[in-house]
Amino acid sequence: MIVKGTAFLARRSMLIERVGQAKWDAFFADLQEQIPSLAAPVVASSKLPAADFLKFSDLAVERFFAGDQRVLWMFGEKSADWAISEGPYKAFFQSRDVRSFVTAAPALWQAYYSAGELKADVDEGVVDVSIHVPVQHVHFEFSVMGYVKRGLELIGTTVTRCEALKAFSLGDDHVHYRFVVR
Repeated sequence: MIVKGTAFLARRSMLIERVGQAKWDAFFADLQEQIPSLAAPVVASSKLPAADFLKFSDLAVERFFAGDQRVLWMFGEKSADWAISEGPYKAFFQSRDVRSFVTAAPALWQAYYSAGELKADVDEGVVDVSIHVPVQHVHFEFSVMGYVKRGLELIGTTVTRCEALKAFSLGDDHVHYRFVVR
C-alpha cells in the first residue's frame, strides 16, 4: 500500500507542535538514514510506501511518546484536522450533517490514502465504516479510527462510542468500525 504525503505532513506538523522545530530537525536527520524514501521533499501529492510511513510512525512514537502507542489515535485526529482545514473537502461539511460526511468520506479517504476503499453508512446516530486495505497494522488501525472520529467531531457531532467490530486479523484485509454519534 502507498500512503499520500498528506499523512506524513500531518504527523510532522503534530510533532513540531509538540516537541519544537529543533527536536524535529534532529529526528528527521536520523530518519533520512533509516528511511531513504523520506529524504526526498515530501509534498501533499507525493506518495510513500506504507511500510516506510508505518516505520516513521513507530520511530516517532518511540522517540517522543515513550512508546505509548495510544498516541497513534492522536495522529489520526491531527491528520483529520489537517485534511479538512487545509484540504479540498471542507466545503462539503455543514454543522452536524453526518449524512454529508458519510457521503464524502470515500472521496476524503482517496485524498488522504492512495489505496484501499472506504465505505460508510449512517442510520439513527450510528455510523458504520468498513475499509478494505492491503496492509494489516494496528498502528494504521488506530490512525484510521482517530481520523474518522475527529472528522465527525469537526462537523459538530459528539462521538459517544467507537469500536472496532472487525479488526485486522492475520490474512484479513477488511476492517469494520462503528461510531455512535449525537
